[in-house]
Amino acid sequence: HKHVLITEEKRVVLLDFERCSKTDKPKNVTQCLEFICRMHDELVAKGLTVNKEELRSLAGEYKDTYDRKILQDVMWGLQ
Repeated sequence: HKHVLITEEKRVVLLDFERCSKTDKPKNVTQCLEFICRMHDELVAKGLTVNKEELRSLAGEYKDTYDRKILQDVMWGLQ
């Protein structure tokens, strides 16, 4: 929860301070989405709409395929 920012325009920004390396199985996207799902009540209280089931479904699809289209769907769904 210390590394996620939500802008005034309700855009989610993930700050990753850990070491950086290229990998075939990135985890930041699914970790960020799970964090958003766990913060559901707090985000709704701030006026953000969060569909946990849809986010978790998209996270699972992305984890299985790493398809850029799914990632774009996730990003548009968070706006």
